[in-house]
Parts: sequence; structure tokens; C-alpha cells
Amino acid sequence: MVHSLPTSELITRSDVIQEILTAFTHGQEEFDDLDKHGGLHQNLVLLVGSSKAKKDFISDHSSEIVDLTSNVTILPQLVLNTRTKTEFLDFSTLDEEIKSTQYIAKVYFTKKIVDSVSAVKLLLLIDFPSFDKQIDALLQKAAESIEDIEKFLDSIGLIVTQVQNKQQIEKVKSHLKSLVNSPTASKKTASIINALYVEYEEYDDWDRLGFVEKSSDGSLESHKIEEPDLVIYESIGFTSHDSNDFIYVQCQNALPDCASLIDQLSQNLSDKFSQIGQEMIDSHVMIEKHLHDIEKSNLYFFYVNQIFKSKKLLTNSIKSPGQLIERIVEYMRAGTVDLSSENLQLSANYAKYLVFLQGSDVTEETYSSLRDQLIPVSEYLNSSTQWYEFLSNLDKNSLSAFNVQQDISKYKEVTSQLLEQTQKAKREKNYDITKSLTNFLNLIPGRNAAQILDDLKGIQLDVPKLEALEKLLSGALMHNSVDIQCNIESKKLTIKGSYVKLSDVSKSNCNDANFIEVFALYKIFFDEDLDKVGKKVHLTIIAPRWDVIGNRKIKLDGAAGKLHDEFKARNSVGPGNKGEDGKPGLPGGPAGNFLGIGRFFTNSGNLYVSAQGGKGGAGQFGGDGTEEDNGGNGGARGFGGKSGTVTIIGLDKTNPKINFNTKEGEIGDYGIGGWGMTSGIADFNSKGRKSPEILMPLTFDRSINSYQCYLRENQIANVRELLMERFSRLLAHSEAVINLYDVVGLVDEFRGLEDQFFQLNPKMSLLPAYRSLLYRIKKYAKKLESSEQLSQNKVNVLRYVYTAALSKIVNLENNVDANLVVDLNTFLNAIKSDIDSVPELKNTHIINGYKRDYLQELKAKIEEAQRYVNDLISPEIHNVIRRLDNEVLVLVNETVALQETAQEEKKELIKQQEKLKSSMILSAVFNAIKVASLFLNFLGPIGSAVSMAIIGVTSVSESLLIDSSSVDQNALLKLPGALKQSLSPLTANIKKQQDLLSEQLYDAQSMFNAFSEQEKPDIKDIENKIRAAQKALKEEIGQGNSYDPASIDKMYSLRKEIKDLCSEKITLLEKQKPLVNAKVSKQLKLVGHVQSIVSIAEMSVDAYKQIRSQKSKIDETGDLIRSAELKFEQLKQYERNIYKIVVPVCREIEVSVDQMQERLKDQSSAALIISKWRIQNALSDVMKEIKKMTEGFQVQGEFSDIFNKVEESMNIMIKLYNTMDEYHYKAELGAFIANINTHPPKAVLTNNTDLSEAVNHLMLVIQNNVVMQNYKVAINAIQHNVFPFAHEFFRIYNLPSNLETNDTNAIVSYVSSELDQLKNELLKSDAVIDKYDRFVHQNIVFNGRKGTSKPFYTWKYNEHKNNIEKLLKGQEVVLKADIKHGFKGNAIKFNKIGINFTSPNKTIEQKLRNLLQDFSVTLTHLGHSFYRCDDKVYLIPSANQTIQYSMNQHDGSNVPVTTNKVYDKIAKNQPVLSPYATWQIQLNHDENDFDELSKYANEMIDLVLEGTGQYIDLNLDVCNNQLDQYYIRTDNQTNGIQIYDKTPELNLKSDEGVINDLWVSRRVRRIRANATKVTSLSIDKKVSFDKRNVDDLVYKLSALRFENDSYIDYKELQRRLLLLCSYQTIPYLCKTRDRQW
Repeated sequence: MVHSLPTSELITRSDVIQEILTAFTHGQEEFDDLDKHGGLHQNLVLLVGSSKAKKDFISDHSSEIVDLTSNVTILPQLVLNTRTKTEFLDFSTLDEEIKSTQYIAKVYFTKKIVDSVSAVKLLLLIDFPSFDKQIDALLQKAAESIEDIEKFLDSIGLIVTQVQNKQQIEKVKSHLKSLVNSPTASKKTASIINALYVEYEEYDDWDRLGFVEKSSDGSLESHKIEEPDLVIYESIGFTSHDSNDFIYVQCQNALPDCASLIDQLSQNLSDKFSQIGQEMIDSHVMIEKHLHDIEKSNLYFFYVNQIFKSKKLLTNSIKSPGQLIERIVEYMRAGTVDLSSENLQLSANYAKYLVFLQGSDVTEETYSSLRDQLIPVSEYLNSSTQWYEFLSNLDKNSLSAFNVQQDISKYKEVTSQLLEQTQKAKREKNYDITKSLTNFLNLIPGRNAAQILDDLKGIQLDVPKLEALEKLLSGALMHNSVDIQCNIESKKLTIKGSYVKLSDVSKSNCNDANFIEVFALYKIFFDEDLDKVGKKVHLTIIAPRWDVIGNRKIKLDGAAGKLHDEFKARNSVGPGNKGEDGKPGLPGGPAGNFLGIGRFFTNSGNLYVSAQGGKGGAGQFGGDGTEEDNGGNGGARGFGGKSGTVTIIGLDKTNPKINFNTKEGEIGDYGIGGWGMTSGIADFNSKGRKSPEILMPLTFDRSINSYQCYLRENQIANVRELLMERFSRLLAHSEAVINLYDVVGLVDEFRGLEDQFFQLNPKMSLLPAYRSLLYRIKKYAKKLESSEQLSQNKVNVLRYVYTAALSKIVNLENNVDANLVVDLNTFLNAIKSDIDSVPELKNTHIINGYKRDYLQELKAKIEEAQRYVNDLISPEIHNVIRRLDNEVLVLVNETVALQETAQEEKKELIKQQEKLKSSMILSAVFNAIKVASLFLNFLGPIGSAVSMAIIGVTSVSESLLIDSSSVDQNALLKLPGALKQSLSPLTANIKKQQDLLSEQLYDAQSMFNAFSEQEKPDIKDIENKIRAAQKALKEEIGQGNSYDPASIDKMYSLRKEIKDLCSEKITLLEKQKPLVNAKVSKQLKLVGHVQSIVSIAEMSVDAYKQIRSQKSKIDETGDLIRSAELKFEQLKQYERNIYKIVVPVCREIEVSVDQMQERLKDQSSAALIISKWRIQNALSDVMKEIKKMTEGFQVQGEFSDIFNKVEESMNIMIKLYNTMDEYHYKAELGAFIANINTHPPKAVLTNNTDLSEAVNHLMLVIQNNVVMQNYKVAINAIQHNVFPFAHEFFRIYNLPSNLETNDTNAIVSYVSSELDQLKNELLKSDAVIDKYDRFVHQNIVFNGRKGTSKPFYTWKYNEHKNNIEKLLKGQEVVLKADIKHGFKGNAIKFNKIGINFTSPNKTIEQKLRNLLQDFSVTLTHLGHSFYRCDDKVYLIPSANQTIQYSMNQHDGSNVPVTTNKVYDKIAKNQPVLSPYATWQIQLNHDENDFDELSKYANEMIDLVLEGTGQYIDLNLDVCNNQLDQYYIRTDNQTNGIQIYDKTPELNLKSDEGVINDLWVSRRVRRIRANATKVTSLSIDKKVSFDKRNVDDLVYKLSALRFENDSYIDYKELQRRLLLLCSYQTIPYLCKTRDRQW
């Protein structure tokens, strides 16, 4: 299509250029609005002709025509014929006169609209008065508009308007025929004219020529409106087109001065890329600022730097601006950083305009200019990577080395100077710290300052980098050595510090301590020996890193037994008196005990720990006798002292090789008998021999608790946060550590957590610690029970500490399904009343608070989820697969038939082949989605059966329940049956695939059987491969391996091996074919057919059987699959991935159920811990695979709906299992609270003061947690109601860190006061006009009628006709109101909601509305409300809400005649819920009579979501006020960026891809903050990041870390990161070689 600009409108001035750019912007807005409201069908009629003729044509159909672009200024006119459901586009006008500033944009959007549809036909329009003058120009314009005129000849018609009589019609025909032979006619124009008629001997049939009579003349009876309709709808057909089929003249050819516009676009694009680059840096700076830990920073920047390089953003491999933007988007996702979509989308638009104007002539200079804008990003990433690598090495190799830490005083002066310089550098831009850094490095042993500074040259030291340096230096060199606490009364010595030396013990002057704790946050140096022989010392050393300096000994041996005061017993004192017997030796002293826990050990073999008992004392010598009297017997040897214990626990891998000695003490020397007449017997007298001393029981678990508290209070924002986090987690989960605990230790741990809770919350989540404690309480109780050591005293205490920990977990867990609060003031009063009554009601209040019927609630939710999956998802997926199977069979038949037709029908063959390929690709997609739906079907019944177990409290150890009668074992006995029944569809699906392959292998082998052995030698290996595959598959089926991911892989491998072998053989045979006889041709046909057979994997067995006997159909199908082999391979991989995700979960559930059954047989406790099944994670992973698989699809109607419904069903099932997790805890808590109050422990515990005190404290904790749970419910309700102003309300409200957990009255008083203040704040916000009130628009009517705002949402007919048809037939439908395509406003909420039906044909619309007066509506909001705040989207969950109302309204109002209470409560209060959610919708009729209504099912009817509510203006700073602290962020800001325009030939995503309607899920975001710009160090509030995502990434990377003693082996880390690249698809990283570390 030739579009040129009038020369009078040359673009020469900057204001004109700006007008053109403004026209592009307005046109884009108009197009987005048209696209959002479903204005484009898949087929389009293009109108080419004079403006007068077009006006005549539309006027002639005025009763049926609706203008879809009536309010636009840039877009070409698009009209809809409501009777025929056909759209007409004003494609090109002969006599068009329009300002040039709008013209270019109009041409662009004309192309954009045409490219958005799949097929077109062209209708040429001319009025009869202008026919003679303009017909040549019209035909020429049409011819020049089309690249290949032959392709569209069957789709071109001509309509002549203002015809008055038959003579004029004949004149038109005659003139057209004469033009064919005219010398001025081109071949193309002649082809167009010839296509308008068919010439017969007797007459000419002008079936593609139509006429419209002049409105003032009614004499043309035979040529009324019917004839144009025949032309438009019957004589010409739609032709599928490509984006290059129509010709659009490039701007510079039409207007030489248009170069200035191109220059301006290039400059604008360059400026936007500069802004994007700065935003990328700002995003990373923000992450850098919040990582705190140098190791996290080191890992993160190494990773993102490699990602940046892998995307080749600065290389010549990028061939278009769009591709560069796409790579940026990919980079930002991989780097876990969000960018504002505004600049990205605007850049993408500029790029599209530029390519449109210049075509393929976009210069390398332009690309180079754009890439140059990203050089600062590369420099920043390289600098950051180098800097944190430098800090990491400085820390590990120098600052933390013993030769530095031995005496840090000599480094303090130079360190202080460097810290002063860094402070100045933070304040003053470009301040140079090189000199101070040089002085510092020169003083540090082993550091080459010149080399290091040369490596760091050019690094831009922004504030986060300087702060990291400050923290590292302060922590390593400016610390006050160690904290020494010597308690003389308890004889306990505790030494704490980041670095601790063993010599600190001797320097402590706490010589009488017999309990020594050494806690190092980072490293302990064994720098001298420790001799505590005979001191009976218990020594605990806990530190992540141990460094043994030289050869060191720790001696905790017992003292040697003391010698008797007298060496020898008394001699004989006279005749007749023998010498006295010597006394037995005294026992050796007991050894102390040693507990050492660490993670990384350096020189551990050089450490020796001895805890040997002391040697026994010598027996006393017997007294001497006389010559007449015997000598006394010698004293017996003293017993050796009791040995101590040496426990060394390595938390990373195996325990370190530390030498130790724990022998019993040696027996003492014997006493010699005295001299006399008969000498006394040596070592004889044992009378009064003392036994060795036994030390009191160890309390190492209390030391571990103390260390954990010390670790937690120091790890927040610590420069070694990662190391400390992981060490704490490993310490909590170590089985060896768990085995050190007793009852009091567990209570002590809980107290420690409670003491720190208000201090650390919310800066640190203690939820994992409480969960870990809960697990260990269960484990300990079972251990005691199995060894019959579980006393009643211990049972009582364990019940209380378990209940207290459980109450805290319930408190901290997110409420999955909070009730919707619509009357906030009344609700807060009720909550406050409950809180105030806790101290008086005590236990009664607690019991009542948790005596809820969780079983009924959970049952209802499971039934709801099952119904959604079983009734609404699975049937649709199965129907689609079945229909696609049938469609494939029909298309195979038609395609094969077309292959036998004449050459002129080959175009139709190609078209059919493409249809067949598309259908087969869709089959592959839905086969994978079917696996996901089967998994959902499996989880529903399992959830139903498991819920009985959950509510029966079977996961609670029965050893802790005095009354376990509530455990419903009958419910558990039902589980295996439910499991087997649920698994059968999943196993059957895999079995069907095995059956298909079995049939295909049989057919392939049968073909070989038809060959003689003489014909097989060259292809015998293929037959052998087939036989081997048959055998392997038979074994798989025989072993029942249908339910195994390995079985899927096996089938895939068997197919691929045969296909690959066939491909190799075909290549070899093709080379031989010209040289040998027909034997090779016969072999080629056989091998090709076998290859086709095994290529067909996306077809059901039944469908395959219908074509198996027809070789041509098999080969056609196989050929088409191979033509898109890469795409089929990708889709099959997605299906395999889904199997690999879901099957292990099913296996885990099977194992759990089997183990439970075994325990039930033994009459022991049966537990199902569903959290171990990781169902939610599996569902999320499956959803990611489906989104990746369907990304880029341009599918319509029901396919798109199914994709949305599968996603929603995944969300519903995740929500269900989250609910089951939560109810599991709540049900346990309710049972335990009831149990401990039914069986009070006072009588049992009176004999143990410590345990009684523990129970009393735990009772208070339980009460306090009830208070805090109510407080949390209130806060959540307020947050929901005030969105997005949470920060305005809560920024000054935080529970104080010094709040004590053992004072219920204080907590109640404080919480009650907080709620009073919040209530007052809410009341004040209603009474006082604040700065945001003018931006809040209330009582807005959203229905699109005159004087109102547009509806909340519109489900257009051409996209949702299947669902609208079902609705009108009385069926329930599920539809998603996608916030991306909703009303443009912030925080949209409703208080009245409903549906309505609209139609372009207002007569039909009114009839339908009249008919609907007898119907009512059931609308169910499925709980997840989505709210926009500028370019961010937040999710607030609540319980499902079912709204019912009548379509009939009271006269003169919009109030329904009947409503349910849900409708009324929502309607009379302030708006809270968002209309942007997933809705279940159904029409109801008292007599279920839908006969009349269903007659409208095929009409063009849209479904609208309308009502009243409020919204807030866009672009307010409130959206930057740290909303992520309060709400769940769900969007990715790069989602929905339209980088490329749609193209008609696009079906699946290409290699480079189309970032359009992206489905990339993001994890829940919670903790965010503002960004610091590198250049100005000022806050950029528009940039935000997901700290959880970054932490997840860092943990993933750090898990790959390989550490050897005190340093990281970065070569090994690199190797493991290269392994990571295999699933992160980082080609650059995979090619990295020999990186300098």
C-alpha cells in the first residue's frame, strides 16, 4: 500500500516533528484502548477507494453498522457490521487530505491493525460519478498496495455506489473490460479486473462486482443491497496474510526531509536508553544497599555481571532496537530487579516507529548509539564485582588472619584515618580515598597495595560500597576485643566476640570458673594451650570458623588422687600388735566435658583435647610390725577418675579430625605391706575405698540456646550476615545438636525466643526458629516415649511449651483466608473488647477462641477447589484435546487429498499444512497442560481425605496428649483408597502414551517384516533398534512403571534414538541413491515411513489407529512434525518437566500414607505432615512451566480462557493447601489448649518448683499470643481497608522492643492503646481533609453509559463468546477480570457490583435486557483482589464472597429488587474489594427456563462488570511510600511490555521471542525500600526491588559455595556456577574460561 505525504507538508520544523510524535503517542493510546476492549477480530475487510464511496457504502448499511473508532483522531476508521459480525477497516483513501503530522501515524497504525489479524479481503469502492476519472487510479492503488497480487485475487471485490440504472451498470462492466487491454493497464491491474468476473460463451458472470443505488432513486430493483452482500460475504473469501504482503513506502523515500523526524526519533530512543541504563544502575544500587553482607554482594554481582555479559547487550550481535530492549528485559528478570515499565514501553514504541520509517535501513550507528548508553551499566557491574571480590578476599585472607587479629591495636590509627576519609567520600562527590587506602594496605601483612589499587582503578565508590568497607573495617579492626562475663557466684565464665582467642580464657582472671562458654560470631583462634586439669570444667566453644595456630592442647583432665597425709600407716606399738593396714588410695578427680561446634576448620589435626579422668591416688603403705608381729597390709590402689566427654560437631559435612582422649583415669599405685614377722600384703586393704566423683549432668543445651540468642541479636545488617544466618540454621537442624537437649533446654530455648521477639521483630523473622523448636519438641517426646523415660512431669511441661510455640506460629503465620471486614469501626470495637477481656477470662477465653469447627470450614474449601478443577477445568481440557484430535484427522485427510490435485491448488495445500501444524502444536501444548490438570484432580480428593487427618490432630504426637480420643483413625483408613483412586487418571495418561508407542513400534516392525533379509543389510541396525525398544517398553509396562518420570524419559529416549538413527540412515542412503538401483529407493521409503511413525507423539492411540493403515497420511503427519521439530521438542520437554515436578510429590504422598498405615497396624501414633509434601512449591513450578510453554501464543477465545483457568486453578489449589497448613496448626492448637485446660498440671508439678514455674510462664505466653493474634487480625483488616495509604497509618505504629512477653496486662494495655490510636486516626481521616483526599474519587458509577465512567471490565464477544454462550444457557462460567486491561486508575474498589450485557446492535441489547428481568445473578469473588498503584500491582487475599441479586430493579433506581446479605453489607459500607479478581458467574431462573435467553447465544454480545465504587488518581507519591512492607506485590514491571508489533504469521514464540502478554510468575514480595542513585546519591523512589528474590538467588548461589577451611575456593565456585548456567540458560557464563579471581 503506497502512502506518501503531500509535499506541502514537508517536515522541517521541530514543532512539527513534535506534533508527529504526539500523534504517534495518541494513536498508541487509541490502539491500546481498541485492543483492550476486544475491537479486533481475526478477519478483516480492507476498504480501498474514495471517501465519497466509503460514505455511501457505510450509509447503505447504516442500520447494521457500528463505528468502533468513533472517538479517535489518529486511527483509521474501523466499523462493525453487527448482523454479519464482520469488521471493515478504512485501509486507503484515494482523495485523502490530512495534515501530515497525523498522516504518518495513521499509516503506521493502519499497518499495525492489519498485522493484528490473521486473514483479510479487499473491497474496492468507487462512486459512479467519479468512475471514469478515478477507476484507473483506484486499480493502480490496489495493485501497488499488494506485494503478490496473485495471492489475493480470490479476496478482491469491487463495489460501485450511486448507480441509478442498468445502463450505468453495463457501462461499468464495459469500461472495466476495456481497461484489461488498455496499453496503460499493468499486469497487476488486469489481474484484478479479470478476477472480478468469469467469462462464459453466452454471458459474463460478474460475481465479484456489486452496486449500491443512489439513495434518491429507487428504480434499480434488481441491484439493491443484496448484491453487495453477495460480493462481500459469498463471492470473495478471506486470505491468510503475512506482515510483508502489503507495501508501505518508507518515510525517507516519500519525503527526503523526513530525515529530521528519524533523527529526532533516534535521539529520543537514545535518551530513553540512557534513562533505562541509569534506572538499571539505581536498581542494583538499591539491592547493593540492602544486601549488607559482603559475601552476598560478592555472589550477587558476580552472577548479574555474567548475566549482563551473556545477553551481549554491548555487542554487534543485536540487530534491532527491539531485540536490545528484549535482552534488557531478560537481563532484569534474571537479575531479580524490576524496572519501571514506562521507559521500557516508550523505548519499544520509539523503536517500532523507527523501524517502520526506516525499514531494514536502521543504521549500525543507531544501534551503536543505543548500546553506548548501557556502557555505564557494564562499568558499574564490573566495578561492583571487583570491589566485593576485593573486600571478600581482604576479609578472609588478611583481616581475619591470626597475624592481624593477634594484636589489632597497631592497625587502629591507620584504620581510623581511612574511616574518616570514607565518611568524607560519602558526603563529597568524587572525593579520593586512594592515599588512605594505600597507607592501610601497606600496613596489612601480605597485601601488595600497588597491585591491588591498580586492579581497583576506575571503580566508582558509591555510598553502599563505602559503607561495606566501613562495616568490614569496623568489625574486623575497631572492635573492643571480647566481652568477658565472669560470674563468681555461679562460677561461670562467658567470652563473646566476633573474633575470640583461646588465650582470652587465661587473661580473664576468672580462675575459679568451672563452666566456660566461648562464643565467636566469626572465628575462634586456638593460639595457646588451655590447661584446666583438675578444675572440673565444662567447656563450650561455638564458632563458625576454627583456626588452630601451631599445635595446641586443651586439657580438661581430672586431678590425680591426693596422697594420704601420712605416707605410711602406724607401725606396731608393742608386742602383740601388728602394723596398721595402709588406707586405700583416694580416687582420681573427674574430667571436665568439652562441646565444640563449628563449620569450617583450619589445621584441625593440630588440636588435641583431653578429658581423661585423674589417676587414682596411691594406697598407703602398711605399718611395720616386729620380729614377733606381722606388718600391716598395703592400701588398695585408688580408683581412676571418671572420664569426661568430648563432643565435636561439624555442621557442614563430616566432623573434623580433632584428636581427643576420653579415657577413664588410671588406677593408682598400690600400698606396700609393712615389714614384720610376716610382711603385710601389698594392695590388699580396700576397706573404706572411695568411689570416684560423678559430675552433675551437663547443660550444654543452655549454652547452645545462649549462642543462638547472641547470634540472632548480632546478625541483622551484619557484614557477615550470610555466614551467620546459615550457621544458625545448621545449628538448629543438626541431629547431633538436637540430641543434646532435654526438657528444660527446650523450655529455655522458647524463653530465649520470646525474650528477643519484640526486639527483633519485624527486622528478623523468627518463624523458622519457632517451627524448628516445634519439630524438636515432637522428636524429643517420641525419643523419651520409645525409651520409656517419659515421666508425667515432662509430659506436662512439653504439652505447655508445645502449645506455646504453636500459638506463636499461628500468630506469625499469614492468614490465608481472612474474613472480609466491611464495617471497620464496628469490627475494631469487637476485637478490642476481646483483647481487653483476656486477663479476666484467662483459659476460658482461649478455649472459646479456638473452638471453631475447622473441619466444616476446610471441607467447604476443599469441595470448592475440587468443583472448580473437576467441573470447570478438566472437562474443557479433555474436550479441547478430543476436538484437536478430530481436527488433526480431518486436516490430515484434506492435506493428503490436496497433494494429488493440480498445481494451481498447491496454495490451498500449503494453507492446510499450516493449519494441521498449528493444530498439532496446540495438541502438544494441551497434552502437557492435561498432565497439570490430572495433578490437580489428584490433589483434590487427597486434600479431602487428609483434611480428616489434619482436623483429627493425628500429626500431634500422642505421647503429649493425655486424652487422645479425638484422633480419628477411621478417617486415616480411608486414605489409601482415595490415593489409589486419585492416582489412576495420572497413571492412565502415561499408560496411554506407552500404548501409543507400543502400537507404533509394532507397525514399524511389521514394515520391516515385509522386507526380505537380502533387502535389509543396510538398514538392519534400525530394525535391531526397534526390537530393542519393543523389549525395553515391554519390560517397563510389565514392571508397572507407568507412574514414574523415568518412564516418560524412557519413552522419549526410545523415540529419539530411532528417529535420529533414521535421519542418519536417510542421509547415507540419499548419497547412494544416484549410484545404485531401486533397492536404495525402496529402503529410503521404508526408513522415511518408520521415521514418520515414531515422530507422531502428540496423538491419541485411537486417532493414530485411524490413520495407521494409510502410509500417505502417516508420512504427511510425520513430515509436518519434523518441519517444526524444534518446537515439538521444546513442548515435549515442558511436558516431561511437569511430570518430573508432580510425580515425586505423588510418590512422597504415597510413602507418607504407607508409613501411616504401618503405624496404624502397630496401634501407634499416625502422623501426616503435609508441609513435607511441598505441594505449593510443586504447583508453583508447574505453573511456571505452563507459562513458559504458552508464552507468546496468539490464541483466541476458549484456548486463552483455558490458559487463564489453569493458572487460576493452580492458585486455588495452592491457596487450599496453604489453608490446610494453617488449619493444621490451628486445629492442633485448639486441641492442645482444650487438653491442657481439661487436665491441669498443678497437682502433678507441686514437687518440682522449676517445672511449675516453667508451666506458669508458658500459660502466660499462650494468653499473650491470643492477644497478639487478635491484634494482627485487626491490623490486617485496617491495611486492607485503607489501601494504598497503609504507610500513612502505620509508619508511627510499632510494638516497642522492650515489651515483655511474660506480662499479659502490659501487653493487653499496650495493644489496646495502639488500637485506640488507630481508630482515632481512622476517625480523623474521615473528619479532616488531608492532602490525598482531593485525589480520591468516590461514588463513581462504572457502567459506560452516558455520564458515567467505563465499566470495571468488559469481556468482549470475539474473545469470550464461548463463555458468554454458556452463561446465556444457564451454565456457570469462570472469568478473570485482568487488572492489566481494566479501568485506568489506582486502588479501584467497589461497594456495588453486577454484570450486564451490551451489544453493538442496541435493539438486540434492549430485548435481551428486558428478557433478563426475570433472572437473578450469582457472582462469586474468588478471594484474591488485585489493586493497582501506578505501575505496581498488589494482591490482598480474603475469603470468597458470593453475591446474589436480581436483574429486576426498583422503578427509577439502580437498586435490585432482591439481594442477599453479602450484597447488602458490601453495598452499605465503604468500598473494600477490588473488581479485578477471578469471578464465578451464573444466571439463575426460578423455573430454570433458559430457552428464550439461549436464543441470543450467537449474537454479538459483550459481558460487562459494572457497579459503583471509587478510584484514586494516577502518579501519586503514595505508590512509592514503601507499600511492599504492607502488601503482597504480584506484578513484574517488565510484564506486558509490547516490544514487537503482532504479526499475522506468528503462532508460537520465535527464538528471539515476542514479549507480549507475558506470563512470568513472581514470588511474593514483602521488603522493599527506596534506591540511591550512584551519581547524586539521592533517593529515586521509582525504583524498587524484591529483597526475597535477591535473597533466594544469593542463597542458591551460596549453596554452591565450596569452602576449604578459612577461604573460598573461587575456582570451584566458578565451576559450580557453570553448572548453574545449564538451567539458567546463560550462554556467556557457560563459555567463560579461566576467570582471574
